[in-house]
This record gives sequence, structure tokens and C-alpha cells, in this order.
Amino acid sequence: LDRLDDPFFKPEADFEKSGQYPAGTVFIEGLVPYKGKWYLYYGCADSFVAVAVRNHQ
Repeated sequence: LDRLDDPFFKPEADFEKSGQYPAGTVFIEGLVPYKGKWYLYYGCADSFVAVAVRNHQ
């Protein structure tokens, strides 16, 4: 395992910034390839679960 110097995924939407931390928080839980797309499941604001979707490249 390794760590990036800068985050590639950070809180931007209002619901990602609505938790107990004013700057917001997101934490990745899983990455799934499905039918030509990537589905990144993540928790946000210590209150929600969300998914980000991107095409394979």
C-alpha cells in the first residue's frame, strides 16, 4: 500500500460537507468495474453512503 501526496477524491458537494467536520469528509469503501464503468462507493460526512461513476478509459 502507498499514499498519494495530494488527494484525488475530496468533499465538494453540500451533502459531503454536512457532517461534524466543516471541511467535509469522504472515505472510499470500494471500487467495482461493471459494464464498462467504474463504480466508486464512498462514505461522506460521517452520515451518508454515495457512489461516483466513471467510464473505463
